[in-house]
Amino acid sequence: MGKAQTATDLDSTQTVVFNLPSVSRGADECTAVRLASDTRLAVLRVPGISRDLHVVALDSEKRELPAGRYASRIQPDGSQLVNVDSALLAGRPVHLEARRADGAGEPLGCVTGEIPATGK
Repeated sequence: MGKAQTATDLDSTQTVVFNLPSVSRGADECTAVRLASDTRLAVLRVPGISRDLHVVALDSEKRELPAGRYASRIQPDGSQLVNVDSALLAGRPVHLEARRADGAGEPLGCVTGEIPATGK
């Protein structure tokens, strides 16, 4: 009962999942993630991260995004999932960084949300 109350309600019709492989990661160049107009959550999978690093999401000025607007966690396969509120991605860059416990970090890349124009 307690677990059911704390589980995230993940609506697949309002969620985009994007794999951010290391070949597409560039510190300065953003990868476009296509969002539908009703997308609420972007799940970014970042493979190949050392288990002693934690992925954080940063805004265009390299400040960490507000708590509650994103979350990251390590998966059993060693990748990390970063869940980002899609409103933070829409037309703006979100930079990902791998941080050590001492606060030192290394850039993992950048993504930006792109909502395609609807034709008439």
